[in-house]
Amino acid sequence: MFLERVIFLFSLLIAFFIRAQYEPKNAPLFLNNETRLSEEIYLLEYPRQKQFSSLKPTLSRNFNPENDSLLPFNHYPLFKNFFISKSFNDWDKAHNKFHFLIHPVVTTEAGYDFLERRLLHQLSGGVRLRLNVNDDFSLSTEAEGGQISFPFFSDSALKESRYVMPGLGILYPKTKGTGYHFFQYSFRAAYSVQNNPYFTIQAGRDRFFVGDGERSLLHGPQTNPYWFGLMQFNVWKIQYAIWYAFMQDFPVSAPVLQKDIRRKYGVFHHIQWNVWKGLSIGILENVIWKGSDSTHHRGFDPNYLSPFVFFRPQEYALGSSDNSFLGFHFAWRQKKLFKIYGQLALDEFFLKEIRARKGWWANKQAWQLGFLYKVPQIQTLVFGAEYNEVRPYTYTHAHTGQNYAHGGLPLAHHLGANFRECLLTMNFRKGEWWCGLRTIWSWTGKDTLTAGGLKSNLGSDIFVSYMNRPYDYGHKTTQGDKHQIFHLHLFVRYYLLAKMNLYAEAGFIQRNIRSSRGYELMNPFMYIRISSSLTDIFREM
Repeated sequence: MFLERVIFLFSLLIAFFIRAQYEPKNAPLFLNNETRLSEEIYLLEYPRQKQFSSLKPTLSRNFNPENDSLLPFNHYPLFKNFFISKSFNDWDKAHNKFHFLIHPVVTTEAGYDFLERRLLHQLSGGVRLRLNVNDDFSLSTEAEGGQISFPFFSDSALKESRYVMPGLGILYPKTKGTGYHFFQYSFRAAYSVQNNPYFTIQAGRDRFFVGDGERSLLHGPQTNPYWFGLMQFNVWKIQYAIWYAFMQDFPVSAPVLQKDIRRKYGVFHHIQWNVWKGLSIGILENVIWKGSDSTHHRGFDPNYLSPFVFFRPQEYALGSSDNSFLGFHFAWRQKKLFKIYGQLALDEFFLKEIRARKGWWANKQAWQLGFLYKVPQIQTLVFGAEYNEVRPYTYTHAHTGQNYAHGGLPLAHHLGANFRECLLTMNFRKGEWWCGLRTIWSWTGKDTLTAGGLKSNLGSDIFVSYMNRPYDYGHKTTQGDKHQIFHLHLFVRYYLLAKMNLYAEAGFIQRNIRSSRGYELMNPFMYIRISSSLTDIFREM
């Protein structure tokens, strides 16, 4: 408690003694909703064949600073990354130039849950640091901790997810009162020789996002950071990236104890080809395996170190039962007005069974189709629509330690599998104002109870082995206890100090749930907040 207050007060004091400074080009951008929206408007305004945006966080070198002032809103903490800064050897003839930057993080929020008729709060603080050397090396870290409480709909979901919150990691219930303590951090180092645009290596503990939409069915931003090493190549109109992931498999029961956490590993290959200006296509493939089992300790498998390999042939050569996964995505931007995008994920693919249309359990696929439109008369008014569908048992595995998940959360969509979802969004930014509306309809199929009182496995929970399925044929999306979820989030934000991302925000959330077995929930929630944090609070759980 004392430490949290010290961090909060320290961050608040720093926020009043800041000077802005533009940072060098070789630095990953921030992975949050504000970054992704502003980046998308930029890409619609300035489409280029050497602009690679499907693997995020992208590097700041992808954005031409001369164009920043031409865009219709004037705050760019995401591109220019303003910080308190200190330069060493910052004269023209210096051999090595060092640049140290600091960004204070402070958040205070008050909310009211109309269902339970109680006040909610968040009080947190932290810091973001970055060191740049000669424009070709960037070292950044961010940390934030404090107290937070949630409305009923999020609180009940947290208990089912072993108190693991997207973006915040493990939450620890307070010993007195309601709410949770949390602490989260990330770290990333990036290097390219003489700041060249062709090859970059990165290492650290951070998140990734693959795709061009609000959600990703390949690798989403709602997971928590993991340790990684990455190599990225840009040649002609093609970007190729490979990263090695060191992840964690959490136990099924709560609370999550450190002694029960097991190591798991993954390797990801991603390639994006900008076919022509405005059109890009991409492929993601990966393999995930557990680090140990009851018989032996395996560790990181050196057979997967090759940067150029297709995993299915490699698996067969090894006689392996590791979990591999393949995905495709595309985006088509036209006339500075709209974007059409989509994804296809293949966890298993047997054409014979798909054609038979008998609902075979191993037809584990997911797909996405979305549309984004920027109103030409009002440059920063953007509408979006997106549809996602994931079949039962997608992302699961016979061994739960090899499922497509990390740290108790899915690596793709936060709903797991066996669902349909439709999103409608509207965002408007003008000057220091940002207004947003998100409307989400979801249809999910939950597991039901068997005659013996045990839960059936109908394919929605990716943390359950698919070996426990009740039958092989007759499976369909949203099978089981069908839940209809309606989620509306309206907010208005004003930037008090745009260069430091310090803003005031008021928002309203309405969450309605109705199940086929009679469960109903209507949960309105309202909040106000002042924050300089660059971490999104996930409010759709």
